[in-house]
Amino acid sequence: MKMPLVSINCITYNHEPYIRQCLDGFMMQKTNFAFEVLIHDDASTDNTANIIREYETKYPEIIKPIYQTENQYSKGGKISFRFNLPRAQGKYIAMCEGDDYWTDPYKLQKQVDFLEENEEYGMVYTDAVRYNQATQKYDKNKKSYQINNLEDILLSNKIPTLTACFKRELWQDYFRDIYPNLPDFPFGDYPMWVYFFSREKLHYLPEYTAVYRVLINSASHSSNIDSRLSFIKRSYDFRIYMLDTFFCEKKYLRYKIQEKYAFNILQHCIINKGKQQFYDNYYLIKYVKDVRLRFIYYLIHVNFILFSPIYRSLLLLRNKMKHYFKLRDY
Repeated sequence: MKMPLVSINCITYNHEPYIRQCLDGFMMQKTNFAFEVLIHDDASTDNTANIIREYETKYPEIIKPIYQTENQYSKGGKISFRFNLPRAQGKYIAMCEGDDYWTDPYKLQKQVDFLEENEEYGMVYTDAVRYNQATQKYDKNKKSYQINNLEDILLSNKIPTLTACFKRELWQDYFRDIYPNLPDFPFGDYPMWVYFFSREKLHYLPEYTAVYRVLINSASHSSNIDSRLSFIKRSYDFRIYMLDTFFCEKKYLRYKIQEKYAFNILQHCIINKGKQQFYDNYYLIKYVKDVRLRFIYYLIHVNFILFSPIYRSLLLLRNKMKHYFKLRDY
């Protein structure tokens, strides 16, 4: 077998309903190069491992699994970093977890062609359709964009992990020099993107190549308001940490990070009817520069029961109008 040019990193746990669709997305890729699928099953208690074994039997030179007999996630550390990525042989690494899947058979070919022809770029990413497992609806509204400056990537993570394809040497440098000293933030990939940006250019391919499955109570989509607020707070801590660690000369971005943090916290409290949480975090209004927004928050603070439903109704109307007028997000 030829040496793989791309190593696909896939981690899975109890993904029996989804794993076939994920693996089929890999195996339908039409490329002029070899690739390998590094799949790690973390001691699933359903039929996930047996399904992977079917594909391993059918594609023994491509599917390279690890079957854990004891769950490793519960022991701490990031599964991909501990078990999968260190065994990658490819020049490039692509990512996709077992509950997501690729839809474009030329995804890898297009990404690798660009990286091979443009050595100054370290990663290519695309758009992904979001699929809400609870409502069984698809959403194309949350698109990514080309990252041209630090503000683009530090204020918001618009890189869908399942679409990323990047140089393995960049990950190796990150794993050796950055990861051991990184605080335990609640996401594994966003710090990598920021580090990659500090090293090389990132390229956005404006095409939908994959489907990201939104599951109930994942870390970033929890239905529990306090869990979600905690996630937003840790995201803020991460951005400040990366700013101070890698971009200390860009101190002007601190206020923008604080403003976005205040907006996200207060909006989330209002949308999810968290009256006490809104009052607890109202002090963050000092970071909000928009006079109209400050006034709205003030009214809601005066009478949450009266004004918050009015504001939620306006937000709902605005979101519906966006489909027709393409209004810009905050």
